[in-house]
Amino acid sequence: KVPRIFYYMLKYVTPLFLIILLSTWLWETGLDTILLKGVPEQNVPYVIGLRVMLTLMMIGLILGVKYAFAHHRIKKREGS
Repeated sequence: KVPRIFYYMLKYVTPLFLIILLSTWLWETGLDTILLKGVPEQNVPYVIGLRVMLTLMMIGLILGVKYAFAHHRIKKREGS
């Protein structure tokens, strides 16, 4: 059996740590990164293309997980 402390760490400590980490990054360098400051002009189309590709991949993964969970529930109800 897993100790109860891990439940609280996963539910409260880890999300808090991730929020602090993301906030710190946004405060220090995130906005400049998002706005492409310091990126050479000839590289801007490639960076934007990469961002679009990564966004589409993330959407595909999210939809795939949603599809898998929906079909898993259906199979579970059928008894398979």
